[in-house]
Amino acid sequence: MLDFKFDWCKEMETGIPLMDSQHKELFHIGRNLEQLVICHCIGVTNKQLLDIILELREYVGYHCYHEEELMKEHNYPDIDTHKKKHAEIIQYILDIDCKKLSEEPYRILCEVKTYLQEWVFGHILIDDVAFGKYLSIHTLNN
Repeated sequence: MLDFKFDWCKEMETGIPLMDSQHKELFHIGRNLEQLVICHCIGVTNKQLLDIILELREYVGYHCYHEEELMKEHNYPDIDTHKKKHAEIIQYILDIDCKKLSEEPYRILCEVKTYLQEWVFGHILIDDVAFGKYLSIHTLNN
């Protein structure tokens, strides 16, 4: 996997302002996580670790819900596949063991960072961009 930095780029845009702004917020959280990894978690407190995981849990759930509501509203034909992918990342984040995180912050955050990066590439660049194209065609034809 590439060592991807959580820097927004035009290729990430779906053409749906709400989704793009929410994705940018996910990148912000990813950058915060990435900074802890770059510093090898030296001096990180348990509160900082817990805060970033809780923020990730909260925001991913929030974002996925809103994205799925938008898909329902526009009768997106691939919504079930999309929802499964959302459920996978939500479950992954919920399954992060906070006790292990406090014991091995660098190792666990590296794993979370890698997972999040792969999801960003596989989901936003492919699945969400496809929904953006569907929506632009759908709204033009209606």
